[in-house]
Amino acid sequence: MVEPDDDLRRRLGPPVIPLAPGPARFERIRRQARHRRRWRAAMTTMSTAALVAAAVVVGVAIGGGLPRPQPAQRPIGEGTPGVPVTAPPSATQSPARPTPAGSFVPEHLGLVDLSWVSDLDGWGLGTTPGTCASGFCTSLVRTSDGGASWVGIPAPHADLAEFSCRPGRPCVGHLRFADHWNGYAYGPDLFITTDGGDTWQRQPIDGTVSALEVAGGTAVAIIGSAGSGSCDAGCAVEEAAVGTAAFRPTGLVVHGATTRVVRDGGDRVYVAGIGPVSELYRSDDGGMSDRWNRIVDPCVAFHRSVVDLTGAQGGYLAVLCSASSGSGTDAVVASTDAGDRFGPLRPLPAVLRPISLASPRAGVLVLDVPPSLYVSTDAGRTWSARLAAPAEGKLTGTEFAALGFEDPRYGRVIVARVTVETTRDGGLTWIGHTFS
Repeated sequence: MVEPDDDLRRRLGPPVIPLAPGPARFERIRRQARHRRRWRAAMTTMSTAALVAAAVVVGVAIGGGLPRPQPAQRPIGEGTPGVPVTAPPSATQSPARPTPAGSFVPEHLGLVDLSWVSDLDGWGLGTTPGTCASGFCTSLVRTSDGGASWVGIPAPHADLAEFSCRPGRPCVGHLRFADHWNGYAYGPDLFITTDGGDTWQRQPIDGTVSALEVAGGTAVAIIGSAGSGSCDAGCAVEEAAVGTAAFRPTGLVVHGATTRVVRDGGDRVYVAGIGPVSELYRSDDGGMSDRWNRIVDPCVAFHRSVVDLTGAQGGYLAVLCSASSGSGTDAVVASTDAGDRFGPLRPLPAVLRPISLASPRAGVLVLDVPPSLYVSTDAGRTWSARLAAPAEGKLTGTEFAALGFEDPRYGRVIVARVTVETTRDGGLTWIGHTFS
């Protein structure tokens, strides 16, 4: 088949075959190709950076370019009324602890009690001079850094029992938190918070609360008849789920001039009615099952009476025994099986007249012997002074308060109402924070 351009092709002759470029030409082509690749990569990088910078500028413009202003500090004075108690945060909610409110600490604050839920997080109950005449006396402070710094938070709308319980007004003297959210202010009345202390609600209870402790997800309280200052006629031991006010009788009744509820750092809890012959009981599940084991008063056999008791993990229970006038010295006696059996009596040096007892772990004991704290690391055989109250500002009989331990290493005590001392080695050394 003849194509229209065949004649033209014959006239032009054979096809032209281009000559191959020389080596120098090939090298120049390769250099130009590398240059183009580097140029494209550089342009891509600069374009990306420009886009990021533009996004930042837009974000600053949208956000205003300045930090969000913080609300002004608000003073915490006489205490603030609470709101109705709500259910504690559910297990599906964030476990993050509530942050302190950020208010300043009242001037001339004097503390009477402490409560800690970890090595870092604690609360302090106290009062500020001059507030009682015009309103309620309580003040509340909180720390989230182990006591290095504190902030004021709303306090229960109540008088402070240690100073004044005026007729017709609610009154509290002690503080106990179960966790970062749920806490109790009590004695003789009862207030509950479920938001870390931001709000408090007074609870209508049939009687007065003389002692309260939390263990194993429950709150165990000793509740007597209204207006009674002691449990000589008997006080009921009641329990409620943490974060609720639904206290119910456990069936146990204790008698004594004073009462104590003590936990051992786990689910075990001890209750005591302290008198000439004290009544001691133990629950191994925080009081939930209503099974209470009777513990024989370990001091009676040595012609002494119970003053205080303390528990530590592993079944360690130590009891402080007071000698009658002229009949010997005070002493401690301890059990390593939660009170089923007690070891030998350990008499104290005659110069030591302790007020209270605490234990971070088995065999280590800390005594409040004003004006010093004494520590034994050999189950009461020997003692040494480890912390002394300051010479200035001593208040006879109240140099120390709220002595206790959160775990085998960390413990706290209030000194002369104005200093919170912390130990990180089971009571051997102490570091203080003093309020102005």
